[in-house]
Amino acid sequence: MKAMKNDKYRLGNSCIPCEGLPITTITFGFYLLLFMMAIITNGFTNSLCTKLKVVCHFFQMVYLTFLIKIQWPVLIQKVVIGLAFVTFNSNVIPIKCLIPSISSLHIHYLEWGSSFLIVVITVLITVLVDRSLRSVIRTETDVDQNQKKWGRRLIFLRLVFFVMVMMYVPVALSVVHSSLCSGVIPANLQFFGTLFLLFFVLLIPSLTVFVSLRQRRWQLLSTISQQYRAVTWGSRKTEIHTFFEIQSTLTVGLMQALPLLLTQGVSSPTLEYLVLGCIGLTTVIGLVMIFMTPMEKDEGMQISPSEGNLGTSSQTSHRWCNKVTPLTFEEEVELNRKQLEF
Repeated sequence: MKAMKNDKYRLGNSCIPCEGLPITTITFGFYLLLFMMAIITNGFTNSLCTKLKVVCHFFQMVYLTFLIKIQWPVLIQKVVIGLAFVTFNSNVIPIKCLIPSISSLHIHYLEWGSSFLIVVITVLITVLVDRSLRSVIRTETDVDQNQKKWGRRLIFLRLVFFVMVMMYVPVALSVVHSSLCSGVIPANLQFFGTLFLLFFVLLIPSLTVFVSLRQRRWQLLSTISQQYRAVTWGSRKTEIHTFFEIQSTLTVGLMQALPLLLTQGVSSPTLEYLVLGCIGLTTVIGLVMIFMTPMEKDEGMQISPSEGNLGTSSQTSHRWCNKVTPLTFEEEVELNRKQLEF
């Protein structure tokens, strides 16, 4: 243990002393625990998937800001040690502390390989499992069982999309590191990284926009907005989402302003505590937002067709009495199936 404490490992542009306990690994374990608790209590719905993504993206933005090449304060370093798990690769384990003799180049290979390997394995599993699920659904004759299997397939594809989006940052970082170390990294690995740059780093944002447009989300939002434009919507759900968006933006902005202040010679413990307090407050708001998902009663709602169009004057003058009815399980599965078949 004494040998571990005398060693250091690289985190971003800082050299971090090895601790007696692997803080990054422990934090990653807590993240997985909260992830499983959220899924068990809420189900892996679209709403929960979105909340988990935006909270994780906030942590990734804080980690990316830490990569700015300055001498960060010790308090900031200790916090980022706990957030380093957001790379979801070999950085989750401080390998240099476990194997002091390992070279920095081998650590880079492990980071690079683990980032790309997760994506490749995820794609292969998705192709095999989804093909099997499609085959089972086609041959299922019982309507109830068919609908349940469609629901399981939707959850599986949603989970795959979550993993692919979360791996975007570590894969992009590995590609950038490989290109910057062109004199050290072998040419074949750089070529492989370039392929990932073209087919993953550049494809994922375009694919996300395509899926959103293909599912006609904007048309659905436009329709609801036109039929309910006279109604003022307000709920705890929208408030907590707005609070998180504002607080996370302010926190990242303050975190990115800190290097500029430090380079100008402005250094104060109060400023460090302010940054840490903002990170902590944003984390608490994000957790509350995640575990408030069961309180959202309007997910999966649609306008009742019995209400008809809003073209007549009587209907226009009585927009307030238009009702919203929940989708039945069969209707929800059918709607999701139509959205996925493209």
